[in-house]
Amino acid sequence: MSDTLQSIFMSNILFKKRTLSWLFLLLFCVMQTSSFAQNKEEVVIPGLYAMPEKAEQGQKTAVIKKAAVREDMHRFMGYEILPVRYLSLPFDVFMKNNVGAFFVDVGFLLLMLFPILFLFPKRDISIKKRGLLTVAVIGLCSLLMIISVSSAFLNQNNLTDPDVGLSLLAAKTSDGILAGISDAVNNIALHAYAPIYPLISSFSGESDSITYPILVFLFLGLIFLVHTRIKTHSRETKSILFLILMYAFLWWILGSGAAWYGILLFCVPYIFLIKGMSNQEEQGNNWDFKNLSGLAKRSNLLLLFTVAWMFLAFTHRAANYNPIDAERTKHIYIPPITEYQIGNISKEQLLNSSFPSVVEIEKLLNKNENSLVYRVGTQMKFFITKNDRRVVDDTFLDLFEQMIQRFKNKQKVIEALKISGVEYIILDLALAHNDQTPDKSLTRKFTNFLNTLYNNPSVEMSLTNRKIKLNNTDEEIFHVFQDRGTITQQGNFAVFRIK
Repeated sequence: MSDTLQSIFMSNILFKKRTLSWLFLLLFCVMQTSSFAQNKEEVVIPGLYAMPEKAEQGQKTAVIKKAAVREDMHRFMGYEILPVRYLSLPFDVFMKNNVGAFFVDVGFLLLMLFPILFLFPKRDISIKKRGLLTVAVIGLCSLLMIISVSSAFLNQNNLTDPDVGLSLLAAKTSDGILAGISDAVNNIALHAYAPIYPLISSFSGESDSITYPILVFLFLGLIFLVHTRIKTHSRETKSILFLILMYAFLWWILGSGAAWYGILLFCVPYIFLIKGMSNQEEQGNNWDFKNLSGLAKRSNLLLLFTVAWMFLAFTHRAANYNPIDAERTKHIYIPPITEYQIGNISKEQLLNSSFPSVVEIEKLLNKNENSLVYRVGTQMKFFITKNDRRVVDDTFLDLFEQMIQRFKNKQKVIEALKISGVEYIILDLALAHNDQTPDKSLTRKFTNFLNTLYNNPSVEMSLTNRKIKLNNTDEEIFHVFQDRGTITQQGNFAVFRIK
């Protein structure tokens, strides 16, 4: 092995001997849970191995360092041009436009009630100020809604130009009443967005110098609106609210749209919303709508929205929000778990129902607890003994990208892994299906990775649940690559052993 190869992996060898916390690269590993995917019938067809085109070293390194963050975290906030990406973020998060998985569901109540709060200002505010406040709130919310709704529609259809989106809507046939309403709303929003988009794109793109000033300006405007709304409240209330607003602003610009980074925003504000929409001095016992007091109207409005949300949320959960097959959608529980609890099936059967072939994988990868496992996607890490020390996480293939840029030979890449102590490679066969980047950077890296394993004498396939129907015999075999036939069962994992 050359001096270059030894120098790259020397630190890893020493690190493995001296500590139990060796890692190549720590990355986020939640991509598999994303419900947005490409066509499930599409598969990556590996061809002859080809290294990426050569580029300037500094430029390529910079791109590689940002790739995982862009492919993982940025999918929560979208890939629009910069101002639109941030301006549409609150709407996208609450409506789950970018990532539709259940674990990012925070409900629409806060998005709906916060603007309504400013339509019920205190009576001690003059009529003129009350009118200006109302107009400002409606105008700002309308502008943000136009941008957000248009952006969501364009993203879902992999478009950027609103004119193309309008053409798509014009050729589309609505399926049902709700779909017709949705198309009508999108059509109105896109018509309003059409003159705005060229203006924004003229000074912005993947980077600019105007986005953060715009966000700061909007934040200061929100501070002013809130100050006007709560100026008669106590100092303690004001302090807490302004602290929450600062917290919200920091999450807006730094949280990348991940709800868990701004968890306080999705619980604490409801306390102040209820307080702000109620007035203990008013009495609203008369149920004649014309004579209802302001308190009764606000309280009933709040109650109506809350009940509607609870009904929708219960229906969403009871309908089995993440169905695997037609049978599972009929149950509000997971049948294998219930069967295991009453003793009808074994632990192995339960595990295999959720993670196919997990028992075989567990036995294979845990034979030698001193070897390392190179993991690309999959949730199988949880079943690997001593996974905090043995698993090399490269979910978004940034480490692999660096290796192929350095060695430019697929056998040397595998040899480098072997020298580092890696014995098995486990990968998610559907990893590229979760690629939402406009340039499909993750798909490109995954194709290169498959090509590294394809016809590589340094590795051998040990396990997979993908089935191939052979062209010459029509026999079905477990195989990863479709060069010998057609895929009859997509499968979701493959394990390769380094010889």
